[in-house]
Amino acid sequence: MTKNTKTVLLVFVLLLLLAAAALVFLPRSAQGDNPSLPDIDAPSRPSRDDGTGSSSSGGAEKAGLTLYSNSASKDVRGDDGRLLATVSGTVPAVKNPSEGGAVIDAFYADLLTQYVENAALTLQDSAASDERFSEEDFTHYAAELTARVERNDGVYLSVVCEMYEFTGGVHGNLALRSDTFLAATGERVGLYDLFAVGEAEYLPFLQEFLAAELSKQPDLYYENAPQQVAQLFDPAHFYLTDEGLTLYFQMYDVAPYAAGVPTFTLPYSELADLLRPEVYDALSA
Repeated sequence: MTKNTKTVLLVFVLLLLLAAAALVFLPRSAQGDNPSLPDIDAPSRPSRDDGTGSSSSGGAEKAGLTLYSNSASKDVRGDDGRLLATVSGTVPAVKNPSEGGAVIDAFYADLLTQYVENAALTLQDSAASDERFSEEDFTHYAAELTARVERNDGVYLSVVCEMYEFTGGVHGNLALRSDTFLAATGERVGLYDLFAVGEAEYLPFLQEFLAAELSKQPDLYYENAPQQVAQLFDPAHFYLTDEGLTLYFQMYDVAPYAAGVPTFTLPYSELADLLRPEVYDALSA
């Protein structure tokens, strides 16, 4: 198994573990038992100002949830004390949460715990094996979860989590997960919740949009990528911004590493006839 294949498989395992965690912890009702979080002025690792700060994602100021950063980290060491891997994560936390905010806060607290523990376990055996048999100086493995808030308008909270993993080789790998919530209740929003029409109507529309976008840059994306959109696009891979509905593919799905994570934004105005009226009104406000 090549180093690159090994790395991609490890990232895929972490994605599956995080998906399983989401199924376990949601839906949840606000029960007032949210675990304590680090003090806002003393996070356990530097927070990202552009991601989980207490402001909306650009444009006019909107009355969204007040957010700050919740962080955790863990070092993985061998029997001799040598550093094998570092794992860290930073996610949004909700300050003085209402009912919906408490559900969201608990979701990300659980996600952070699951990520740090699962990533540490996943990397431990692989890093230890690499250390024993590598003929070169060993560079410790690393996994990092960061989050950025794409929309926080008081109706919807849409967050993208980036999961970076380095397991040796020339470069690391990046995978995304995204979650959108109703701010009032904390309920997670699926792509189907946004549309007034059925899946048989809105999915082909979105897939045609993606195929057209991929076709615009044939030198960047795989030759057959536009024809493979229906098989490759995952309806869970979306998030909301102030500009529109953003759809994305994971790294290597439709393009080589140099292309990164391909993302495409469809303005809400082009979805006016497909979205639920109340959804369109909220998103286009």
